[in-house]
Amino acid sequence: MANDEAMTPERAHRQLEKEHILKLTNDAFRKVANYTKAELQVTTDDCQLLQAMNKSTKDKYSEMSRMSQRLVQEISRVQHTYADFATFIDQIDDIHRQAEEMETVAKELDQYSRYLEEKIHRRQMNL
Repeated sequence: MANDEAMTPERAHRQLEKEHILKLTNDAFRKVANYTKAELQVTTDDCQLLQAMNKSTKDKYSEMSRMSQRLVQEISRVQHTYADFATFIDQIDDIHRQAEEMETVAKELDQYSRYLEEKIHRRQMNL
């Protein structure tokens, strides 16, 4: 071994310091890498959760859309049914009005009949 390469205590100490610094540096890089990996994993998990929530929301809105379409169809059907019945309701109203008119005429006829009966009865009494 040459003098330059001879291991002196000072050189050994520096070598140990370099190895120690290298070990600490490697350890720090590993820890930073693990931390970064964990942070990226959390971000990935958050993105996957957000993606699942978006899919769930999309599915809910799709179901609500289908339900709304069915409701619109049912409302349209009910409106058509009501329109069909509207004619019958008008006819029933007309019949009701006619029945009321007939009842009024019947009462008037009844009153007139009583008047005539009283008139006949009075004439018979006067004879």
